[in-house]
Amino acid sequence: MITTTPPPVLPDFYYLSNFETLIDFVSRQYLDLLNTEEQQWLESYASLSRDGKALTVRFLSRRSDWFRRDKISYQEIDDIDKTLEELQLAGVVNITHTPPPEACCELLTKPELIVLLPDSGIQKQAKKQVFVDYMLNHKPEINLPFLCVSLKNHTIMPILLLLFFGNAHQDLSQFVLGDLGIHIFEQTDLSRDVRLFQHREHIENWLALSALSEQFWLAGVAKDKDKMRDIADNVANSELSTAFNWQPLERKRQRLMNRIGRELERQTHLGQALTFYRQSELPPSRERQARILIKQKEYSLAANIVANMLNAPKDEEEHETAGRIARQLVKKIELEAPEKVSPAFSSDTLTLDIGRSVERSVAEHFQSHGWQVWYCENLLINAVFGLAFWDIIFSPVEGAFLNPFQRSPRDMYDGSFYANREYSINCRLQDIENGGLTFIFDVYQKKYGLSNDWIVWEYVKPELLDAAIPALSPKQWVACFQRLLFDPRTNRKGHADLFMTKGDNHAFVEVKGPGDSLQHHQIRWLNYLHLHDITCSVLYVQQLPTDES
Repeated sequence: MITTTPPPVLPDFYYLSNFETLIDFVSRQYLDLLNTEEQQWLESYASLSRDGKALTVRFLSRRSDWFRRDKISYQEIDDIDKTLEELQLAGVVNITHTPPPEACCELLTKPELIVLLPDSGIQKQAKKQVFVDYMLNHKPEINLPFLCVSLKNHTIMPILLLLFFGNAHQDLSQFVLGDLGIHIFEQTDLSRDVRLFQHREHIENWLALSALSEQFWLAGVAKDKDKMRDIADNVANSELSTAFNWQPLERKRQRLMNRIGRELERQTHLGQALTFYRQSELPPSRERQARILIKQKEYSLAANIVANMLNAPKDEEEHETAGRIARQLVKKIELEAPEKVSPAFSSDTLTLDIGRSVERSVAEHFQSHGWQVWYCENLLINAVFGLAFWDIIFSPVEGAFLNPFQRSPRDMYDGSFYANREYSINCRLQDIENGGLTFIFDVYQKKYGLSNDWIVWEYVKPELLDAAIPALSPKQWVACFQRLLFDPRTNRKGHADLFMTKGDNHAFVEVKGPGDSLQHHQIRWLNYLHLHDITCSVLYVQQLPTDES
């Protein structure tokens, strides 16, 4: 009999508890960076009743700053009207029958706008946007039959979330995952000594940059090229054309420079695109510069950039891309270009009756021949890395951990993870090469179930580790870890589908079904494994012909 466990039920005021965790944390860590208005808001909030706090959090968690009284209904709050009066007296909200036209356009339905604007002359069949435009252009006097509520300090939530999460995209829903037990997180050092933001200017610039990035993204979604050009022009003539001296903010600025440059390049404004790309050191800046210069027949300048990419690549993809561009450039200019990398690993073909999964069919085939087989695509090597470097991954580094809900440090994938922990990592690599990896079984027992971005616990079973750890030599494991450390974001992907053992033999096998082909990152991993004498291959599977065929 199959039984299921019902999902846990959240208490009525779970969101209030989570918000108070948020403000308690921010008050401990960042009170000195909050301005007078923000500190006064926290004091006003602290003076509210439980229902007052709860309704405030409900409002703050919504995207809008305006709310209709007739639409406000939360069963856990006993008296909405009394609570609204409390919030108004505390200066948290405004309550009115006469909201501004912009708010009316947001709050009212099309039928309500038709009733509100009887003299507009607009046909009822017109789209709502026509009525909205009329409202915004004519700004008629408005007195609605219901009350409207607006938050007085709507900027407080983005600031609190930024200080807690260190980004502009996470929100209170992350707390819910913890409440439900979906994620259980490692405890990390969250002292003020290692906090991310050290100056108020950091906060102001971050929020401004996030708002600008969102504007540019929204213009892209709307395919509003003129708006995107206007934003690009404004950025070019603002302080954003100058690098920040704080690295986290500068990386954020450079990502925006790349996005703007790419859009200008698509619009064939190549000169402007180059200007933006040259303000960024992050990939794919150098690649795009080289490609634009080739279009402009500036082959020498392009060759210099490509040579730098080959000599000191930022990541795996940049190195591979540089090789491809170099092989194109040799037709135009004298340049030392690397040869195209060909697969050095073995390949074979197998004909099977493929069921629902080609990987499962292959696994069953080898199991019938005495092999133990595990599905391990992007799972095994990553998990062993996560276990072997667990304490280093979660070690206290300035700006790495901001809150209790992190699966990895902030710099895990931005190219600085290794540099910020170089001594500890090198010592660990040396220890592994000299003494092996048996210590990870103790880590596995102690940390099982805790969120780690490198480990999917449901797939990484002790029997898999028992088979895999001795299959590779310590030196071979170190080689795998060095590859991950060079480019964690890219090299955590592209791993072989299956890991198999039979007696003293083992192999990583990439499975390709009919019509499937190897991707670049898969070829790189298989070549790397082969280079370090780790048995690997690609298996091309064909469907067994049926009698009807």
